[in-house]
Amino acid sequence: MIKPLLGRIALALSLSLLTFSTVTFAADLKEWTVLVYLNGHNNLDRFGKMNIEGMSQVGSNDKINIIVQWASEANGDTKRLYVTKGGYDVVEDMAPADMGDYKTLIEFARWAKNKYPAKKYMIDVWNHGNGWHIQDVNAGLHINDISYDDLSGHHITTEQLGVAMGEIAKLTGQKVELYASDACLMAMAEVAGEMANSVKFFGGSQETEPGEGWPYQTFLARLAAKPTMDGGELAIALSQEYTKAYSAGGVYSKNEVTFSAFDLSKMDQFYTAVRALTNELKSLDATSLKSATAAVNRAQSFALPDYKDLADYLSLIKQAKVRVSDKAFADVNESLKALVLSNDVTPGFKKAHGLSVWLTNYTQDWDSYSDRYVHLNFNKQTGWADFLQTVVH
Repeated sequence: MIKPLLGRIALALSLSLLTFSTVTFAADLKEWTVLVYLNGHNNLDRFGKMNIEGMSQVGSNDKINIIVQWASEANGDTKRLYVTKGGYDVVEDMAPADMGDYKTLIEFARWAKNKYPAKKYMIDVWNHGNGWHIQDVNAGLHINDISYDDLSGHHITTEQLGVAMGEIAKLTGQKVELYASDACLMAMAEVAGEMANSVKFFGGSQETEPGEGWPYQTFLARLAAKPTMDGGELAIALSQEYTKAYSAGGVYSKNEVTFSAFDLSKMDQFYTAVRALTNELKSLDATSLKSATAAVNRAQSFALPDYKDLADYLSLIKQAKVRVSDKAFADVNESLKALVLSNDVTPGFKKAHGLSVWLTNYTQDWDSYSDRYVHLNFNKQTGWADFLQTVVH
């Protein structure tokens, strides 16, 4: 969601061997519990109430629970809501919660699992987002990863978000069916990589989100119409409805937006392909390296210029005849087709294909972020930083 001028711009553990027991469901257990972690401790607060009103146009029913932890800067409190058709019930009135603490997210999920168990769970983190790293803005605004809490000064890092999903998967005894960010810039390999072992499907935007965020009334209506859908189908529905909302005739004002859905069971195939590509890219001859470096600036970028569309970058370096094997290009492109279930964009983002990566040729960016980046699971699995280091030096 967009801040004034900017938008919703926006522990380092690899959750490698999570195991899950077979879950037996009671016949009367609901199909879905949708958990909305709504952090209004910032200048997006007014949109929180609007989005809850959108949720209430559908409301919970005998198949789905819609549960919100709503922290409002204006109200000065935190409430847990059971959203009904036409309104909501305050299930718990809480003291102000630190919504920038990943443990608060875990506790919300623990509480909801005990009170509103279901066959499948969706986790929606609602707030400012900034992809995998921190952005310091000249106006004095500091946006950190996701779920920045202006009252506490805390935020949830990309690594902590992965830890939270791992803990939630353990407490439910199964992978989270769908994780999605109602926040800017989160459709990144680096973000998805931190939760690939504990989440089945993933949704997010490569670009910033307008202040209104998701059209809850339309995507939840899709779920209500078919509550037996799995997380992949729901992620696709969300992606489609989000983009429609900002197109002509949509529920919000026309705007240029992106949204995509990932099948995280395909991440290992993606990692293998990117690692092979990286091994070739980091060993380029001087002429090819110059072409690969120049292509960084031409690749589709988003609100942060060091977030690039991976598929667009690959097409540019292939056109530039960079000395990379056809097999390396083909394998990454095939893995992206398997990973990206849905890529929905408005006309201004025709070169956005659904998944962003960190890609910079500026030494300043490398110096600012590389110490942290090398510990992200995406880099551990692919060695992507090895290529970046050749580009910036």
